[in-house]
Amino acid sequence: DDENPSLSVGVGNEEKILVTCHRGQGCSVDQVCQAMGLKVVDLYPPKKEERKLSLVATYDYRDEKGQLLFQKQRFVDQWGKKTFRQRRPDPVNKGKYIFSLDDTPKILYRLPDVLHAKSLGEVIWLVEGEKDADNLVKLGLCATTPPNGAGKWLDIHTRALEGAQV
Repeated sequence: DDENPSLSVGVGNEEKILVTCHRGQGCSVDQVCQAMGLKVVDLYPPKKEERKLSLVATYDYRDEKGQLLFQKQRFVDQWGKKTFRQRRPDPVNKGKYIFSLDDTPKILYRLPDVLHAKSLGEVIWLVEGEKDADNLVKLGLCATTPPNGAGKWLDIHTRALEGAQV
């Protein structure tokens, strides 16, 4: 209802709160904050806490001969949120990795075990992720999963399991 504003408040760059006094010669930001019982730092957005990742597991994806093609790494941040990253061995710099799979075949997890179990006519358990597969393996079962989740099923996965009891 005030047709003659004496103070404007807005949002500026980096989410900083801006105040402008329109009274007389104008007031400084310090004077506005003091009158409102604030400190100037209260006008700045809270600093976002940096996300800290902890590596909790590395899953090796090996071809039918046991050669490491790539790894999927599982990380958890300080809030318990999980994140995955994939990497492949660098063919030029031994012991180093490239964090991109490019055209690397996206084979099933534990493929050599899967092919062995298939040749013996054993049941192969298809589960949602590597952690689940490893838990079933600890129980003496053969288990696998595709590298990018159930929604990323590829023909190469079907071919690997063809003729198996899944």
